[in-house]
Amino acid sequence: MSSRTCLTIVLAAGEGTRMCSRLPKVLHPLAGEPMLSHVLRAAAADGSRLAVVVGPGHDAVATVVRAQRPDAGIFVQAERLGTAHAVLAARAALAEGADDVVVAFGDTPLLTAATFARLRAALADGAALAVLGFRAADPTGYGRLIASGGRLAAIREHADASATERAIDLCNAGVMAFAGRDVVALLERIGNANSKGEYYLTDAVAIVRAMGRGAVVVEADEDEVRGINTRAQLAEAEEVMQRRLRAAALEAGVTLVAPETVFFAADTVLGRDVVVPEGSTSPKPYSVFMDVYAAFARSHMRSFGTTQRQLAAVSAKNHAHSVHNPLSQYQVAYSIEDVLGAPPITYPLTLPMCSPVSDGAAAVIVCSRSALQRLGIDTRRAIRVLAALVQSGSDRSEDDHASHCTALAARRAYELAGVGPDDISVAEVHDATAMGEIIQSENLGFCEFGQGGVIAERGDTRIGGRIPINPSGGLESKGHPVGATGLAQVHELVTQLRAEAGTRQVEGARIALAENGGGLEGIEEAVACITILAR
Repeated sequence: MSSRTCLTIVLAAGEGTRMCSRLPKVLHPLAGEPMLSHVLRAAAADGSRLAVVVGPGHDAVATVVRAQRPDAGIFVQAERLGTAHAVLAARAALAEGADDVVVAFGDTPLLTAATFARLRAALADGAALAVLGFRAADPTGYGRLIASGGRLAAIREHADASATERAIDLCNAGVMAFAGRDVVALLERIGNANSKGEYYLTDAVAIVRAMGRGAVVVEADEDEVRGINTRAQLAEAEEVMQRRLRAAALEAGVTLVAPETVFFAADTVLGRDVVVPEGSTSPKPYSVFMDVYAAFARSHMRSFGTTQRQLAAVSAKNHAHSVHNPLSQYQVAYSIEDVLGAPPITYPLTLPMCSPVSDGAAAVIVCSRSALQRLGIDTRRAIRVLAALVQSGSDRSEDDHASHCTALAARRAYELAGVGPDDISVAEVHDATAMGEIIQSENLGFCEFGQGGVIAERGDTRIGGRIPINPSGGLESKGHPVGATGLAQVHELVTQLRAEAGTRQVEGARIALAENGGGLEGIEEAVACITILAR
């Protein structure tokens, strides 16, 4: 199989109106990440090229695809004229050629890499078309696969099926694999002579047979081919996925005291002999703001495909910085795996991702140049304040990211200071949890919205990276003495700008930014504060 090339086209243009949500259907989360992400991972496990067909205006879907697979082609189906029409929207990807072409759907997230491989194996054995089927407990409403000995004769829609055909329990799952040399000619022969005037992939069976080529059925378990159209179906799929993840954890040597109470994210990594406590929420008291940040995190996951591992990358980075800060409450390094395997606080947050409640104090002196001279303070150590302002929160909608109070404050501060995000050498941001840093790095313009987790996982925010964030170790390790936190951030940045930070020094630091916030207004902080400093 390794010598055969493959293009997998994932159809993800549906609106998902039955979900009763503004969020595109394929971005609804399953085990903590968009269902589309599950499909992309399984489809490309064997090295397949990917093409994803999205609907017009579905920029959020495209963002998730690019974050996970930057090399994937993204194509827009401007009109919804059937499944075959959707596949041809990726005509440019088809034109590049492939031995195998697989067509999958972004709303069938339980499909496994093994099943994709079995479809391709059927093509390698000489079939021109392989159709994925399943034995339905209740076949009502499904298209029936008319087959004998694995050879497929026809796909009959339920409404058109005879009484004898309706008794067949072998049903069409929708996923198909085509021999690459035939696929474009085959698709172009599919007509729209039906009541809806649409072009259906199911017509491919008759065309393949008319071409004198073979069509076969590959069977999968009914649970694996579940299509998600409603929130009830999504909940059922979550049950299936959690059973899989629990079974995999147990097989890997993890002890689950009460498996049914443990809920995994798709990217959760646990070491051998780890014992997962009952439940995914800490039974010990914790700040209600951890629940707030967990809600922010789950929203970000839904919207952009952010993963728990990316949150862990932020936390691991900050704890690595803390080792070199003698004023940090915790000075212990954690790996990403350490963070993921730590006790849960509230999903998706684990203990090292959350700031401790701390005691502490901080002070700064703000004065004019003339006051420095009067007080006899060396002006060479003085740090200039380029901008300092506050911004109140609002009742913005969840998807209006650009109107986040911190984003508004940052734009005003940059204008006042006469600088931009690319001019910032180092930043301290409010990371009451790791999710806070991800959100604020986006609001501050250090990356596009939805990319905060990506830049953290890539290493951009480490000391020595493109934009070092929280060289102090952040609130997750330095501590969070409410009231003193903001001034503590300023202290760290002044130390950096004076080049007095020792082993955590950001080389060449010239302009620094502190971001702090607090309270809650709707779905954001009640107030945000931005301070920009310079040597």
